[in-house]
Amino acid sequence: MAGQSEPLETDLSEVRGRSYRCIDNCALCCLCQPELLPREETRFRADPRLRDSVVESHISPEVRGAAIRLRGQHGACHFLSGRRCTIYNDRPHFCRAFPINVF
Repeated sequence: MAGQSEPLETDLSEVRGRSYRCIDNCALCCLCQPELLPREETRFRADPRLRDSVVESHISPEVRGAAIRLRGQHGACHFLSGRRCTIYNDRPHFCRAFPINVF
């Protein structure tokens, strides 16, 4: 169609076939504010355990969409407790993919 651009291809060749494991008690990913994909936002807003964590704005003004609340304005993730994620099995894609992020 006229006026529509083709989707951009993401070059994943540097990470294809690689894997990593979380280091126990690391919590480095919990110092970044997780963005929520649209389907994750819907799931978080529907779950009473998760709904209060969703915020409309990100600490980085150029990031659009919902994110997870931080402790304080620039603190750790709302779900970090004792250097552990309290929603580890339900964590969003952003957290699962850390340290890999595609802009």
